[in-house]
Amino acid sequence: MNLKTMVYRNILHQFMESLEDIKNSGAIKSQSAKEGLSLCKLTLTKLKSEVEKRGFKSKLEEILFFKEVKKVPLMYHFYFSAVLVAEISMPKSSVENKLDFLNKKLSRIDKRLAKFFHLLQYRCQNESSFDTQYFTRRYQDYRVFKEEQLKEDYKDPIFNTACDSAWAEMHFLELFLDYLRQRILEIKRINVIGESRPFDSLKWTRSKVALVEMIYGIYCSGALNNGNIEIKKIVAQFEKYFNIDLGDYYGSFIQLKSRKFNRTKFLDEIRANLIRKMEEHEA
Repeated sequence: MNLKTMVYRNILHQFMESLEDIKNSGAIKSQSAKEGLSLCKLTLTKLKSEVEKRGFKSKLEEILFFKEVKKVPLMYHFYFSAVLVAEISMPKSSVENKLDFLNKKLSRIDKRLAKFFHLLQYRCQNESSFDTQYFTRRYQDYRVFKEEQLKEDYKDPIFNTACDSAWAEMHFLELFLDYLRQRILEIKRINVIGESRPFDSLKWTRSKVALVEMIYGIYCSGALNNGNIEIKKIVAQFEKYFNIDLGDYYGSFIQLKSRKFNRTKFLDEIRANLIRKMEEHEA
C-alpha cells in the first residue's frame, strides 16, 4: 500500500470509527441522522481535498478510490438524508398510518433499486471489465443509464466519475430498504397489545456492533434451519429476545469488514473466555 492510498484509507477508517460511535450513542434516529450527515459531509470534504492535493499514483488506485473508498461516506450521506426525511415526515398519529407511510416508501425504493439491475449484476458477478469506464475520471461522459444529478459540491471533474455516485446510490438503496423493514418490525413490535415478552429480563449490555457480529457469525455458520434462513429474520428474533433495535445492521456489518485489525473481535473474545472457563474447571 503506497502513501497516498494509506491517506485515503485512514480517512475512511476514521469515518467508520466515528460512525460506530454515532450508532452506539443511543440517540433518537433523527438526531443520529443529523450527526451522520455532518460526519459524511466532513469526510467527503476531506477526501476531496486530498484528491485535489495528491491525485493518484496509478489507474488501479483511482479505481479503488472511487469504487471502494468514496462509496462509503457518499452512500451514508444519501442514507442519513433519507432517514432524516422519513423520521420527520412519518405520521405521528396511528400505527396504521405509520405502517402505510413506511410500506409506500418500501415499494418506491424497491422499484428504484430495480433500475440498478446492471450495476447489481456487475457487483454480484464480481466484474471489473468496465472499471476503467465506471471509476476513472477520464470517462465522465460515459453513462450506463440516466443518473440523477448530485449536489454541485461533489460533481466537479476532480472528484467525480461516470458511475461512482450511481454505485454509491445502489448501496444506499439497499441500506435504506433494511432501515424501512426494521422500522416496520419495530413499530409492529412496540404496538402489539398484549404481546408476550418472556425475555424482558435479558438485556444486551455490549455494543450493537458486537451483537451484529455474533448474529452474522451464526448466520454464516448455517446453524439455523440448515442455513436456509435470511439474515433479517435472525436479526428480528435477536431484537425481540433482547428488546433492542439494531437499526442498520448491514451498515454495522460494513463496519466489521472495514476494521484494519481483528475483524471478529467479539467472537474471538467469546472463544477466549470459553476456553479460559474450561481450563478453570480442569484445574
